[in-house]
Amino acid sequence: MNKKAIWVMLVLGLLALPGVLWTADMKRLKRASARPPAHWGFIDPSGAVVIPLKFDHCLDFKEGLAQAEGDDGREGFIDKTGKFVIAPQFNWAHSFSQGLAAVCPDNKWGFIDKKGVMAVAPQFEEAGDFHEDLAPVKIGGQWGCIDQSGKIALAPRFDTPPHFFEGQAAVRTGGLHGKWGIIDTSGSFVIKPQYVEPVAFSEGLAKFRKDGLWGYLDKTGKVVIEPKYSRADSFHQGLAVVATAGGVGYMDPTGTFVIAPEFKYALPFSEGLAAVEKSGQWGYIEKTGKFVIQPRFETAQSFHQGLAAVRQGKKWGFIDKQGKIVVNPQYDEVRHFSEGLAQVGRFVRPGK
Repeated sequence: MNKKAIWVMLVLGLLALPGVLWTADMKRLKRASARPPAHWGFIDPSGAVVIPLKFDHCLDFKEGLAQAEGDDGREGFIDKTGKFVIAPQFNWAHSFSQGLAAVCPDNKWGFIDKKGVMAVAPQFEEAGDFHEDLAPVKIGGQWGCIDQSGKIALAPRFDTPPHFFEGQAAVRTGGLHGKWGIIDTSGSFVIKPQYVEPVAFSEGLAKFRKDGLWGYLDKTGKVVIEPKYSRADSFHQGLAVVATAGGVGYMDPTGTFVIAPEFKYALPFSEGLAAVEKSGQWGYIEKTGKFVIQPRFETAQSFHQGLAAVRQGKKWGFIDKQGKIVVNPQYDEVRHFSEGLAQVGRFVRPGK
């Protein structure tokens, strides 16, 4: 085993110990150990590179800015020209949400505004993104929420971060092997902790697991679709991906399969189409189950802003909703379009 591999193993072992702080170098080694290193940039819908592939790490554009890693491994924010408008100065930084971004300049988390000014001073052990005017924060080993002024809105008493959606959040209590329930924005349990997996609502229903099988609850906690499926995803655009012994299909909120479970793999509907695998190839169906883009791709992602990423010949490109290739497959990795731009990456070859 070479010295670099031994060093990576030692660092990752240290990071597993309680109380060890992340540094930029440790973070870089963690990422390098998890996947091949790549250089990332951004393209527009025509395929033109608008930000060169030069970042070791970056996130999608949110609210006009994207988190990106500088040369020293610290993180800042770039605009759509690729210029750093908030200098790389943080060990960690999340995307902007509701005008604020969670950042960790040293060993505590706070929140900055779009000018880079610290709006909520670093004081939290961990922090998440704002959604529905609340952001999860960790204090004393427990999670609660703050409002946008930084005031505690939910006292920290949960084992997991409350991410609110549709006015409710899934949380776990009782430690590592505790149970999951649902709280409202006051912190009151509307569904008492009783599940071994997270239960999060989407379009009025939440998937849950019991005795190894999945079903769905309504917002009162009533079981509306009995747990009898080996896999169940959240509802999107009126349908949920559900697996049976015979395959994967799409179910409506009444528990009726409107698209038969005949696929090996399937993604949720997005912009009216869903990517599915059949006979080893991926294509796209509409809500009748009819193929509108025939299976011919090695793998595929969902549509975002009219385009979807597909892989051919081990390279990724993008197609439109007619199945026409608009960005030729040429990248090792890609992300979906967000705010008019998509992340694209190429693996860094040894010695380069």
